[in-house]
Amino acid sequence: MGMFLSSASFFFTVIVGVAAFVLAAIHAPTELKQLIDAANVALNNFLSSYVEDRYSVLIGFVFDGKNVVLMGFILAARLLMSIIGSILNLGGAQPAPNPDARTTVGWGLWGRRR
Repeated sequence: MGMFLSSASFFFTVIVGVAAFVLAAIHAPTELKQLIDAANVALNNFLSSYVEDRYSVLIGFVFDGKNVVLMGFILAARLLMSIIGSILNLGGAQPAPNPDARTTVGWGLWGRRR
C-alpha cells in the first residue's frame, strides 16, 4: 500500500508540475520563452565547455531548453508538495519504536555477550 501511495504522490506532483508549466505558457508566454532561451544558452555553454563531442550530441538531443524548464517546474512542484505535506503531516504520525523489538528478531542479539 505504501508503494502505491508513493507512486501516486509522484504522479500527482508530475501532473501538478506539467499543469504549472502549461499555466505559465498561457499566462506568461514571454517570460517562459525567455526562460527556455536562457536554459538553451546555459545548456549549450555547458555542453561546449565540459562535455566531449561524442556525448554532447546525445545529451543535446535528450535535453533541450523546453525539457530542462519542464523538469524545473516538476521539481519545484515536488518540493512544494513535500513542504505542504510535511506541514500538514500527510505522511501520518510514525509509531514510537518498540525497544523490545530487537529481542524478537534473530539478528537483534548479533555480536552481544550474554
